[in-house]
Amino acid sequence: MIYRYTIDNILSLMQNMGTLKREQIKRFFSSELEPNRVEYLLNQLAIKHILIYDEDADTFSFVGAAPYSKDASDRLITAFWVLVAAGSSNVQEIMLTRYPTQLLFISPDNDAYDVTVVNTSHEAILAQRVRSETIMRGVSDIVTHVAVLQKKSDVVLLQNCGFDCYCTIDPLTKDVKYYQIGGN
Repeated sequence: MIYRYTIDNILSLMQNMGTLKREQIKRFFSSELEPNRVEYLLNQLAIKHILIYDEDADTFSFVGAAPYSKDASDRLITAFWVLVAAGSSNVQEIMLTRYPTQLLFISPDNDAYDVTVVNTSHEAILAQRVRSETIMRGVSDIVTHVAVLQKKSDVVLLQNCGFDCYCTIDPLTKDVKYYQIGGN
């Protein structure tokens, strides 16, 4: 992240993302601070009414952020697990993107990745169509396109849709496992 202090990076993240799970925020910033220190900062931001804590969902939301529909929020939260796996020290900037892709992030080495939660082949085709509108003809696409699938066998949904790789997220541990398209 771009700011010197973790609290500023948390604020920037939450302003951009709107709502995230507490565990995601703690794990994302684990390379900067111990998880209990991140939780302390989150609690302080909630006490100051900068963040809102939802105990039932175990999420923090930025005050003033427009609430997403349940489906859009669930997709953003799912996509963010990919960034949690990378960690804040490997993420320079995060940008929300046009539907159906959830987000794009840039690494400190200026590598760019977009993350799309794909549940149907129609979503994969639509993601490719939306991406094609932003790429200039004759210029190579420098973004690595990552699909998030529910299970490895769903790779058939991505056929000829321009994704470079895909990943699955363990439902219990939230560990992210990556696969090359056409590879094992």
